[in-house]
Amino acid sequence: PLEERGRDTTKLLLLADVTQARREQEHEKEKLIEKSSVDPLTGLFNKLYLRKKYGEQPASTPRRTSLLFIDVDDFKSINDRFGHLTGDDVLRELAACIKQNIRGMNDATRFGGDEFVVVLEDATADEAYIVAERIRICANALEFFAGDTAFHITLSIGLIEGTGPLDELIEKADRAMYDSKNKGKNTTTRFS
Repeated sequence: PLEERGRDTTKLLLLADVTQARREQEHEKEKLIEKSSVDPLTGLFNKLYLRKKYGEQPASTPRRTSLLFIDVDDFKSINDRFGHLTGDDVLRELAACIKQNIRGMNDATRFGGDEFVVVLEDATADEAYIVAERIRICANALEFFAGDTAFHITLSIGLIEGTGPLDELIEKADRAMYDSKNKGKNTTTRFS
């Protein structure tokens, strides 16, 4: 009995430790957030992550950023000629090249289709150019097989250094990438 007056009644107090359940919930939440931020094919971040991280910054920041806009040359013809599964292999291998050539604190994003965006924080245009060329050379060295046919890929890369809003940097780097294509592809071009 817990009360003097109610000797013929009893109360039961049950204590439950929910710490483990809360930890599991937090772990599940982290996995869901990661799944919504990562492209399942390449393992790189997706456009949603890029916009969330950099789109919420003030319109213009004093922090200098370099941005690479990477496009696989003639990717549509790869898909048309060898099939989409081979195209997926190209994107996975290219993503591995990108990952191995950027510092861990920089963000690589599959922007869409065969387009990738790399944000290099606190990097000058000269430093970003070196990174872009390492990625381009790595991609050129990849060899793919479709049946009895072996092929290589090339990249057109646009580069911008600036402090502007993300959309402005992407748009300028995209224009520089198209300049690379107009110059004959397989090159890195700085926005000017």
